[in-house]
Amino acid sequence: MNIALRNRQMFALIVVALLTLLVIAFVLLSTAAHINLWHSVGLLLPKFVYPYS
Repeated sequence: MNIALRNRQMFALIVVALLTLLVIAFVLLSTAAHINLWHSVGLLLPKFVYPYS
């Protein structure tokens, strides 16, 4: 019983760690994509991003 409980705790810990890594990777990728998107928009349409330049 003790071994099964420990295995269940380890399984839950691994699942939580994987979900946390997925969330961190998703946030980093979305932030990088957002920055790259705005950078390419600024390169393609400089008057749209900086209308007074």
